[in-house]
Amino acid sequence: MQAEPFPDNWTYLKVELNWLERLLLTAVARQRKETREIDRVAKTAADRATSHWWKGIVSLEGQIAHDSPVERRKSNPSEAKGNYHQQIEARIRSSQQQGIELALPALCDRLSLSPFEKNLILMGLAPEVHRRYAQLYGYLQGKESERSDLPNVDLALRLFCRTDIEWRAARSSLTASSPLIQHQLIKLLSPTTPLLNRSIKLCDRLVDLLLSDSVRTPQPHHSESASFSTLVLPESLLTDLKHLCHQIQFCVQVDEEWGFQNLDTGRLPGIVALMVGAVGTGKLSAASAIAQALNTPLMQIDLAKLTPLEQADLMGTIVRQAPTVLLIKSAEIGLSRTSPMNQFHQFLAARRSSRSLTLLSVRRLPIIGQRLRSQIQQTLQFPMPDRAARLKLWQQAFPPQAPLSDIDWNELAKFSLTGGEIGTIARSAAFFAAADSATLEMKHLRQALGKNKLSASRQPSHPS
Repeated sequence: MQAEPFPDNWTYLKVELNWLERLLLTAVARQRKETREIDRVAKTAADRATSHWWKGIVSLEGQIAHDSPVERRKSNPSEAKGNYHQQIEARIRSSQQQGIELALPALCDRLSLSPFEKNLILMGLAPEVHRRYAQLYGYLQGKESERSDLPNVDLALRLFCRTDIEWRAARSSLTASSPLIQHQLIKLLSPTTPLLNRSIKLCDRLVDLLLSDSVRTPQPHHSESASFSTLVLPESLLTDLKHLCHQIQFCVQVDEEWGFQNLDTGRLPGIVALMVGAVGTGKLSAASAIAQALNTPLMQIDLAKLTPLEQADLMGTIVRQAPTVLLIKSAEIGLSRTSPMNQFHQFLAARRSSRSLTLLSVRRLPIIGQRLRSQIQQTLQFPMPDRAARLKLWQQAFPPQAPLSDIDWNELAKFSLTGGEIGTIARSAAFFAAADSATLEMKHLRQALGKNKLSASRQPSHPS
C-alpha cells in the first residue's frame, strides 16, 4: 500500500519538527533526572564538576554499581520494521512521485547529504520557526554555550549519534570539505572557540528556501544564435574557435570510424575551454557562433547571479540535461581557490565524459589550482578590438532598414570601445534619432557617445 504523501512543504516540515521536539524533550527529561541524582550526592562544586567520573562508580539508585557494561535489550525485528524514519521516507517518496516539492529532501538528494547533515539543518531551522526550540537548546547546553538560542555542535552530536563511529563520521560533516560548509549553507560561529562549543546557524537564503512552499529550481538560459561570418575577431582566434567546433562536430567520425580512440584510450570526448577577455570583446558571440555551426542551442548560466546552493542545483540539472554547448559566465567564481573546488572539478569532469563543449568565460586569467587546470584543454584570449576591427563593428551595428545619413565611420572607429559598447551606443543613437523624427545622423551618435562616456564614469570598476 502506497504511503500517504505530504500535501505541501510546510506540512512535511511540521512533522519533522515535531519529531525533533520529542527528541529534545526526551533529552531534557533525562538531563533533569541526572541533575537531581547528582545534586543528591554532590556536596561541593568540585563534586559536580567531576560527576562524569564518579557517577559511574557511586550508585545513585541505591543499588550496587558494576563496572561491566549493561546488557542492552535485544531489539525485535518486527519493531524495527516500519519505524518512524522509514514511514517518513515512504511519505517523501510518495510526495515526490506526485510532483509535490519538499525543500529539505530535495536538498539532501542534490548534495548527497547524510542523515546527520539533514538533522543538523533541521536543528538549525527550528529556532527560525518557534522560540521554544531556542529555550530547549539553552537548557540542554547550559551556561557554557555562548549563544544559548542556537544549537551548538556538541548538542547535535549528543542528540544524533549513538556510537563512537557515528560521532566521528558526524564530526567530519563539519569540516571545510563538507558540502554544508562548502556551499555556505551553515555558519559555525565563534571560530576561535573549540568546535564542540561553536553555535550552528543556517544562512538566511537557506531558511527562506526551506520555509517556502514554492521550491525554485534555477533554469539555464538558452541564447539566440550568431554566426562565424559576423564575428570580428583576430584570424588566429577565429581559427581556434572553428577548430573547437570541429572537434565536437567530427568527434564520432575521427574517434570511432577512423579508430583514433583505440590509440588514446584515456582521452575523454568532452572539451573545456577558458575564454579570457573584457566585457564586450565577443565571448558570447563566439559561443553563439559555435552553437549555430553545430546546429544546437547555446545554454548559458552566470555564476555571479546564483547563490552557492543554486549553483550546485543548476550544475546537477546541466549534468542531467547534457547540453552540447554550455557557456558559464563569471566562471572565476568556480575556478577560485576559495570556491567549493571539489564540486566544480566534479562538474567539469562530468561534462568532459560526454561529447560536449564547455566554455568558461572570465574577464582576466585567474589563478587556477592544478586539479582544475587539468580539466581545461585550451585557453582563448579575446583582445580589445583594434581600429580596423572597430570600423567593421560599427558598420555591423545597424540593421539594413535603419535610416542612416552621412555617417563618418572613420571618426567612430577612433574611439577605443568594445564590440558590446559599440552595439549599445548604436541602439542608443537610434532612440535619439527616433525622438527627433529624423534619420540617424552623426549628431545622434555623438549624443549617444557622450551618454556612454558619462555612464562609464559613474560605474565602479569591476573586479575580475
